[in-house]
Amino acid sequence: IAAKHMSILEIAIISKVIPKSFFILKRELLWIPIYGWAFWRCGMLGVNRARGKTNLKQLASAVEQRVLDGYTLVIFPEGTRCKDGKLGRFKKGTFVIANMAQATIIPVTIDGSYDILPKGCKCLHWSPVTLTFHAPVECKGRDSENVDRMMEETRVAIASALKNK
Repeated sequence: IAAKHMSILEIAIISKVIPKSFFILKRELLWIPIYGWAFWRCGMLGVNRARGKTNLKQLASAVEQRVLDGYTLVIFPEGTRCKDGKLGRFKKGTFVIANMAQATIIPVTIDGSYDILPKGCKCLHWSPVTLTFHAPVECKGRDSENVDRMMEETRVAIASALKNK
């Protein structure tokens, strides 16, 4: 699953809709009081971004094991929550990994969560949230030259269901 990341609430929303899901997040988040414990208990994988490729093999092995155990990997291709509610630039890593694994990417738009709890805000506001599951982006049979195309197909799908494009 590749989803838009506007609020910390998306993790709870996706976990509720897709019970056997897990996320990759920066390791530092596991040290935040209460949240870090909850992330760890939910089986989130922490990645040390400073170690780069050194950590990649270990991460790939952990992801593979979870997927073989029937879990769904959820990635936020922007790499972080947006600051203004708009769709940001996607990072290639999600799509390089999906292409290497010849996996199927399911773009998901989560619209409305930013209005409930924007980045930096400490109080909740009521707002409806809409999840849109888009047509899969297939990686099978594509070579590495198609990574940019898969990234753009996913981005266009996610943007198509956002109110604030």
